Amino acid sequence: MVPKGLAPYVPFAATATPKAIPPSDISSQSHQAPDFVLIDDDKLIGELWVKIASQKGKKALSFSKPEDFYAIMDSLPKTTPIYVDQSLGDNVEGLQVTKKLHQEHGFTHLYLATGYDPSEFGNVPWLKGIQDKMPPV
Repeated sequence: MVPKGLAPYVPFAATATPKAIPPSDISSQSHQAPDFVLIDDDKLIGELWVKIASQKGKKALSFSKPEDFYAIMDSLPKTTPIYVDQSLGDNVEGLQVTKKLHQEHGFTHLYLATGYDPSEFGNVPWLKGIQDKMPPV
């Protein structure tokens, strides 16, 4: 299932689709910092964000588990925009992941990318924003 807002970006012809970059492959990529990062347990959403970013001339990284991101986060600038889904599976909440990234690791450009209404979260001082699942390009 694809969120309605992302439907125009889903290819209908049989073509090769760019994949999210696994953490093990990041070291083999250019050392250019990504324009943004997504952490979302829905791999299709991650692949779409990477594809849309590429079509717009941007570089995006996608991770399906916070632990995969933690493995490479020290190589990124602390101002890298990081978008985190609220419901990551295995009882992991994006709000707690963003709090950890801010308080323990110093990241400053953190967002929730979620289908939940932003008013459900109240004021979260470490977040720059709460948005839908559309990539920021």
